[in-house]
Amino acid sequence: GAILDEQLEAMSALWEHTPASHGGPRFAFDDVYCVPKPWRTDPARPRMWFGGQSMHPALLRRLVRYGDGFHPFGAASGEDLATLRAGMVAAGRDRDGIEMVGGTRAVFSGSDDTADIDAAMADFGDQIEAGFTTFCVKPSQHTDDPAQVRALCEHIVARVSHLDAGAPRSL
Repeated sequence: GAILDEQLEAMSALWEHTPASHGGPRFAFDDVYCVPKPWRTDPARPRMWFGGQSMHPALLRRLVRYGDGFHPFGAASGEDLATLRAGMVAAGRDRDGIEMVGGTRAVFSGSDDTADIDAAMADFGDQIEAGFTTFCVKPSQHTDDPAQVRALCEHIVARVSHLDAGAPRSL
Protein backbone atom coordinates (compact mmCIF):
# COMPACT_ATOMS: atom_id res chain seq x y z
CA GLY A 1 0.00 0.00 0.00
CA ALA A 2 2.00 2.93 1.32
CA ILE A 3 5.29 1.60 -0.06
CA LEU A 4 3.83 1.24 -3.57
CA ASP A 5 2.33 4.73 -3.37
CA GLU A 6 5.70 6.21 -2.48
CA GLN A 7 7.48 4.17 -5.15
CA LEU A 8 5.06 5.57 -7.74
CA GLU A 9 5.69 9.11 -6.49
CA ALA A 10 9.48 8.63 -6.56
CA MET A 11 9.52 7.05 -10.01
CA SER A 12 7.21 9.74 -11.37
CA ALA A 13 9.62 12.39 -10.11
CA LEU A 14 12.49 10.61 -11.89
CA TRP A 15 10.57 10.28 -15.15
CA GLU A 16 9.20 13.82 -15.17
CA HIS A 17 12.08 15.96 -13.86
CA THR A 18 15.80 16.30 -14.58
CA PRO A 19 17.32 16.47 -12.08
CA ALA A 20 14.72 14.95 -9.77
CA SER A 21 14.23 15.11 -6.03
CA HIS A 22 11.93 13.18 -3.73
CA GLY A 23 11.68 13.41 0.04
CA GLY A 24 9.65 10.47 1.26
CA PRO A 25 9.84 8.41 4.44
CA ARG A 26 11.32 5.38 2.65
CA PHE A 27 12.94 6.81 -0.46
CA ALA A 28 14.71 10.15 -0.46
CA PHE A 29 16.99 11.65 -3.08
CA ASP A 30 18.09 15.04 -4.36
CA ASP A 31 19.30 16.10 -7.80
CA VAL A 32 19.20 12.61 -9.30
CA TYR A 33 19.37 12.14 -13.06
CA CYS A 34 17.43 9.28 -14.62
CA VAL A 35 18.19 8.85 -18.30
CA PRO A 36 17.14 7.91 -20.82
CA LYS A 37 13.63 9.11 -20.17
CA PRO A 38 10.65 7.14 -21.44
CA TRP A 39 10.36 7.85 -25.14
CA ARG A 40 7.31 8.93 -27.10
CA THR A 41 4.96 8.78 -24.16
CA ASP A 42 2.58 11.36 -22.78
CA PRO A 43 2.89 11.77 -19.91
CA ALA A 44 6.61 11.05 -19.97
CA ARG A 45 6.53 7.73 -18.13
CA PRO A 46 5.87 4.10 -18.93
CA ARG A 47 2.24 3.10 -19.34
CA MET A 48 0.96 1.55 -16.12
CA TRP A 49 -1.84 -0.93 -15.57
CA PHE A 50 -3.32 -1.50 -12.14
CA GLY A 51 -5.64 -4.24 -10.97
CA GLY A 52 -7.08 -5.96 -7.97
CA GLN A 53 -9.89 -8.12 -6.65
CA SER A 54 -12.18 -5.10 -6.29
CA MET A 55 -12.17 -1.35 -6.84
CA HIS A 56 -10.89 -0.41 -3.37
CA PRO A 57 -9.93 3.22 -2.59
CA ALA A 58 -6.16 2.71 -3.07
CA LEU A 59 -6.67 1.08 -6.47
CA LEU A 60 -8.98 3.87 -7.58
CA ARG A 61 -6.53 6.51 -6.36
CA ARG A 62 -3.65 4.88 -8.31
CA LEU A 63 -5.74 4.46 -11.45
CA VAL A 64 -6.88 8.08 -11.37
CA ARG A 65 -3.42 9.50 -10.70
CA TYR A 66 -1.11 7.17 -12.67
CA GLY A 67 -3.24 4.64 -14.50
CA ASP A 68 -3.27 3.88 -18.17
CA GLY A 69 -4.96 0.51 -17.82
CA PHE A 70 -7.31 -1.38 -15.51
CA HIS A 71 -6.69 -5.13 -15.32
CA PRO A 72 -8.92 -6.66 -12.65
CA PHE A 73 -8.28 -10.09 -11.19
CA GLY A 74 -11.48 -11.83 -12.22
CA ALA A 75 -14.57 -10.18 -13.61
CA ALA A 76 -15.07 -6.54 -12.68
CA SER A 77 -18.49 -5.85 -11.20
CA GLY A 78 -20.80 -3.19 -12.57
CA GLU A 79 -20.30 -1.34 -9.28
CA ASP A 80 -16.50 -1.42 -9.73
CA LEU A 81 -16.80 -0.04 -13.27
CA ALA A 82 -19.18 2.71 -12.11
CA THR A 83 -16.76 3.61 -9.29
CA LEU A 84 -13.90 3.81 -11.81
CA ARG A 85 -15.91 6.04 -14.14
CA ALA A 86 -16.98 8.34 -11.28
CA GLY A 87 -13.42 8.58 -9.96
CA MET A 88 -12.05 9.45 -13.38
CA VAL A 89 -14.71 12.10 -13.96
CA ALA A 90 -14.11 13.61 -10.49
CA ALA A 91 -10.39 13.88 -11.35
CA GLY A 92 -11.10 15.50 -14.71
CA ARG A 93 -10.04 12.42 -16.66
CA ASP A 94 -12.00 10.56 -19.30
CA ARG A 95 -12.68 6.91 -18.43
CA ASP A 96 -12.09 6.11 -22.07
CA GLY A 97 -8.46 7.09 -21.46
CA ILE A 98 -8.05 3.94 -19.37
CA GLU A 99 -7.28 0.78 -21.32
CA MET A 100 -9.65 -1.91 -20.11
CA VAL A 101 -7.73 -5.18 -19.88
CA GLY A 102 -9.56 -8.47 -19.59
CA GLY A 103 -8.40 -12.00 -19.95
CA THR A 104 -9.01 -15.67 -19.72
CA ARG A 105 -9.83 -17.63 -16.61
CA ALA A 106 -8.19 -20.99 -17.15
CA VAL A 107 -9.70 -24.05 -15.48
CA PHE A 108 -7.56 -27.16 -15.25
CA SER A 109 -9.13 -30.60 -14.87
CA GLY A 110 -5.93 -32.17 -13.54
CA SER A 111 -2.42 -31.28 -12.48
CA ASP A 112 -0.93 -32.38 -15.82
CA ASP A 113 -3.66 -31.02 -18.10
CA THR A 114 -3.88 -27.83 -20.10
CA ALA A 115 -6.95 -25.64 -19.89
CA ASP A 116 -9.56 -25.52 -22.65
CA ILE A 117 -9.15 -22.19 -24.47
CA ASP A 118 -12.79 -22.03 -25.56
CA ALA A 119 -14.01 -22.49 -21.99
CA ALA A 120 -11.48 -19.91 -20.79
CA MET A 121 -12.77 -17.38 -23.35
CA ALA A 122 -16.45 -18.02 -22.58
CA ASP A 123 -16.96 -14.61 -20.96
CA PHE A 124 -15.11 -12.54 -23.59
CA GLY A 125 -18.45 -11.36 -24.98
CA ASP A 126 -19.46 -10.04 -21.56
CA GLN A 127 -16.05 -8.40 -21.14
CA ILE A 128 -16.38 -6.68 -24.53
CA GLU A 129 -19.88 -5.49 -23.61
CA ALA A 130 -18.42 -4.01 -20.40
CA GLY A 131 -15.85 -2.03 -22.42
CA PHE A 132 -12.80 -4.27 -22.26
CA THR A 133 -10.71 -3.97 -25.41
CA THR A 134 -7.40 -5.65 -24.55
CA PHE A 135 -7.14 -9.28 -23.50
CA CYS A 136 -4.31 -11.18 -21.85
CA VAL A 137 -3.98 -14.86 -22.60
CA LYS A 138 -1.20 -17.08 -21.27
CA PRO A 139 -0.55 -19.63 -24.04
CA SER A 140 1.25 -22.05 -21.71
CA GLN A 141 -2.03 -22.59 -19.86
CA HIS A 142 -3.57 -23.96 -23.05
CA THR A 143 -0.78 -25.88 -24.77
CA ASP A 144 2.43 -27.58 -23.69
CA ASP A 145 3.75 -27.60 -27.25
CA PRO A 146 5.55 -24.41 -28.34
CA ALA A 147 4.89 -25.41 -31.97
CA GLN A 148 1.14 -25.04 -31.27
CA VAL A 149 1.27 -21.46 -29.96
CA ARG A 150 0.72 -19.95 -33.41
CA ALA A 151 -2.36 -22.10 -34.04
CA LEU A 152 -3.66 -21.26 -30.58
CA CYS A 153 -3.22 -17.52 -31.23
CA GLU A 154 -4.91 -17.80 -34.63
CA HIS A 155 -7.83 -19.60 -32.96
CA ILE A 156 -8.11 -16.85 -30.33
CA VAL A 157 -8.02 -14.08 -32.96
CA ALA A 158 -10.70 -15.83 -35.03
CA ARG A 159 -12.97 -16.15 -31.99
CA VAL A 160 -12.49 -12.52 -30.93
CA SER A 161 -12.91 -11.29 -34.53
CA HIS A 162 -16.29 -13.00 -34.55
CA LEU A 163 -17.28 -10.99 -31.47
CA ASP A 164 -15.87 -7.74 -32.80
CA ALA A 165 -17.75 -8.06 -36.10
CA GLY A 166 -21.06 -7.21 -34.45
CA ALA A 167 -22.07 -10.83 -34.11
CA PRO A 168 -23.94 -12.01 -31.02
CA ARG A 169 -21.80 -11.54 -27.91
CA SER A 170 -21.31 -15.20 -27.15
CA LEU A 171 -18.70 -17.64 -28.30
